[in-house]
Amino acid sequence: MGDAPELILRYWIEARDLARLETLLAWLDGLPPEAVTGDARLCLVKATTLQEVGRIAEADRWLEAAARGATGGSLLAGPASVASRVAASRAINQYFLGDVSGIAETARPALELEEAGSDYWRSALLTKFGVSVFLGGEGRIAAALLDEAVTSTEGSGHSLALIHALGWCAVVHAEIGEADRADRMLNDTEALLRSETGLTEYFGMSMAHVARGKLLEGQGRLREADEALARGTELARRGDAKFDLCYGLLTHARVKGGLGDRRAATDMLREARQTAEACADPGVLPELVAKVERRLRLVPSRATRTPYEEDLSERELDVLRLLATDLTQREIGEALSFNTVKTHVKSIFHKLDVATRPDAVSRARELRLL
Repeated sequence: MGDAPELILRYWIEARDLARLETLLAWLDGLPPEAVTGDARLCLVKATTLQEVGRIAEADRWLEAAARGATGGSLLAGPASVASRVAASRAINQYFLGDVSGIAETARPALELEEAGSDYWRSALLTKFGVSVFLGGEGRIAAALLDEAVTSTEGSGHSLALIHALGWCAVVHAEIGEADRADRMLNDTEALLRSETGLTEYFGMSMAHVARGKLLEGQGRLREADEALARGTELARRGDAKFDLCYGLLTHARVKGGLGDRRAATDMLREARQTAEACADPGVLPELVAKVERRLRLVPSRATRTPYEEDLSERELDVLRLLATDLTQREIGEALSFNTVKTHVKSIFHKLDVATRPDAVSRARELRLL
């Protein structure tokens, strides 16, 4: 076996940054099984590589082996280091499973356990934790964590991790109204792409495109935003990155609605909702999808629970609000000073896919229209 394990440990990050994931797995498979299972460093390298190719269940098994394996070497300096690195890799697993609370429960104690250490593993923890905090509804706290993740990742020499951290950092700063800060993050991303070839097709680039689309939307440049967001969601699908895809889709749907393409917006919101439902814990993503649905007045059908193509008119929304009161249909007509309430009620029932007034009110509340 010779120096093969040490060579793998020396060059694994470089191989990953060159997208040579299958080659890296082949190197590990070429070692005697006991050589990998007995070395927590190699177990962790195998686990994190399996994650990148979507083999999450296998990655979990290698994480268990890492926790049992021998310590030592530069990657794992002691018990705390083993625990934090296993936690980092578990947080990555939970990221791909779409588990906001799971990431927080894993990452927070690991970061408290070891405030310093290997830049790569600590940056992975910070990035995943920052995303979970953002999707938990705490944008400013998330921004600070992701700023720290970027700083840590810059020292790790891991370009793939840095691209992903920069993208999410830009998204969060854009979300909390710090467009200039987000733009600087994206400029750093573009500089990295100029110096590192082969990163443009990596799924972790998805959020940089989404952030750029979000900034372009804010400037009213919807056609350019449309292109950036299309690229972002395409890359997110490649990595089965549920958080990235869902957030990208709901942002893209909003832009499509602004361009007047309601059918495309409907389809994107349908996929965004389905993606959120596939998450173990999607955090606030379902609320964000519903917010875009309300903004575009795209109403989900009861049967499919996906955005319905027809939207309620302003007059129908006025009627709907009064249907939730004790007023009779005649009194509603008098209150709104028009005598076509019956026609509007019939249309509301059709669009909400209900048959009675109580059901219409219940459905509207479910959709947050009331």
